[in-house]
Amino acid sequence: MLMDWYSSAVHEGIVEYASQHGWMLNSHMAQWKTLPAGWKGDGVIASLNVGSEHLRYARKLGLPTVDLGYHYPQFFPACVAADNPRVGRLMARHFLERGHRKFAFMFFQNSFVEQDMFTGFRGELSEAGHEPLDLHWTQEPQEVRVDYAKTLAWAKRHLVSLPKPYAIACASDILAGMIIDACVEAGIRVPEEIMVMGAGNDRLICDFAPVTLTSVDVRLQEVGRRAAKLLDSLMQGAPAPDVLLRVPPGRIVERKSTDFRAVFDPLVRDALSFVWRNYHRKISIDQVAASVNVSRSTLYHAFEAELGVTIAQAITNVRMDKACGLLRDSDLPVGEIAARCGFSGPIVFHNAFQRETGAGPREWRAKNSPARHAEERI
Repeated sequence: MLMDWYSSAVHEGIVEYASQHGWMLNSHMAQWKTLPAGWKGDGVIASLNVGSEHLRYARKLGLPTVDLGYHYPQFFPACVAADNPRVGRLMARHFLERGHRKFAFMFFQNSFVEQDMFTGFRGELSEAGHEPLDLHWTQEPQEVRVDYAKTLAWAKRHLVSLPKPYAIACASDILAGMIIDACVEAGIRVPEEIMVMGAGNDRLICDFAPVTLTSVDVRLQEVGRRAAKLLDSLMQGAPAPDVLLRVPPGRIVERKSTDFRAVFDPLVRDALSFVWRNYHRKISIDQVAASVNVSRSTLYHAFEAELGVTIAQAITNVRMDKACGLLRDSDLPVGEIAARCGFSGPIVFHNAFQRETGAGPREWRAKNSPARHAEERI
C-alpha cells in the first residue's frame, strides 16, 4: 500500500481481500508515512497526490499497480475510485428535497475528487433549474495541506455574506466539519440558516461535530476491496481495464446538519425550529406561537403562505420524518419510536404513519432498511 492519502476504510477493504487470498500486505506507509525501504513484492495499490514525491519510486518498481486517485492514468491505467459524480448528485437531490433554492460547493483543495463531485452536484441542480456557487479557497490543483486558521476565516467570510437559508456541500467530512466550525464561530444556525453536508460518512467526524454531520456513504471499504481484486487480476497477467472503475455510493446518512426544511420566512423558520427542538414533547399550536411572540392566527397564515400546510400538519411532518429515520436506522421497538417522536401511543402512531405513508411502521421498516438496499445493490 503506497499511500499519500490514507483511509482506514480503504485499508479495511484491502485487508479483507488480502486475507481471503493469502497475501502478505505491506502497510508500512499507513503508520510511518515513509517508503518501505528494501521491500520486494508483486504488486502495488497506490493513492498518490498530484506532484507526489513517491511517484518516481512507484514507477521505478515496475510492478502491476492500481491507482486509487486517478491522478496518473498515463503511468497507472488501472484505476478504482468512488463514483464521485453520483455522490454529488445525491447531495443535490437531498438539498432539493428539503426545499432549498440556494446552493454552494466549497473547494478547499481544488482536487480531482472535489471537481468530480461538483460536476454531479451542478448537473443535478442544473436539471432542476438552479445554478450553484463554486467557492474556491485555492485555484492551485490538489492543495494537499489545508491551513486550518486561514481556511476557517475564509469560510466564515463567505458564510456570513450568503443569504439565508443556504445549502453547502463539501467533498469530505473533515472539510464539511470545518464549515460547521465556521458557522458556530460566526453565530450562524445549522441547519436552519446553513445546511451542511459531507461525504465519506466517517463516524468519528460526523457523530462528534458541534452539529452532527449528514454525509454520503461513498463505500470506501468497497473501493479498497475492488482495488485489491483488480490488482490480483493484473498480477495474474490480465490487461488493465480501459476505463476508470467507479464504485457506486451507498445511502445518505442523515444527521442534524440537514435535519430541517429550507424556510425563507424568518418567522416560520424560527417557529419550525422550535418544533424541531420539541417534537418529542406534547406541544400545542399556542406554544409554537408563543415561542416567536405572535398570535395564533398570524402564525397560521404565515405557515400557509410559506409551506402550504397548517401548523398542525407541519408538526406531524416533523414527527414523521424523525420516525422514518429511527425505523430505518435503528432496531428500536415501534412503541419506543412512537414515544420518542411525540406520539401519544402506538395505535395513534400506527394510524398516523399509515395515513401519511400508505404503509404501517413495520411494513415500511422492512422495505426501507439499509440491509435491504445492500441486497438490491448486490
